[in-house]
Amino acid sequence: MLENCETWYGLKAITRLPLAEQASLVARNIMRAEPMLWRFYEDPVNIPLTNNLAERQIKHYVVYRKNAYFTQSERGDRFLERLITLYLTAKQQKLNPFTQLKNIVA
Repeated sequence: MLENCETWYGLKAITRLPLAEQASLVARNIMRAEPMLWRFYEDPVNIPLTNNLAERQIKHYVVYRKNAYFTQSERGDRFLERLITLYLTAKQQKLNPFTQLKNIVA
């Protein structure tokens, strides 16, 4: 009876070696990254618990990108994303985005 349940729920597949190795790698990576996972708790003033600010900043551009059919390709979409990211990052740091772009290109 238990054997049928294990097969039915796919529990036998979970214990196969390749999946166990993958799970072990994932667990190891999480353990390595654990200090970063709790950084918001150590500095709640400078590191907010949510990403609402970032989402509000890019919302207009996400809608624009969805409606901007002129990129016509994945490559064009990636370029537009990077350009918008550069612009918003410079603006947030109170820098001139166009000067920053000129410095990068030159």
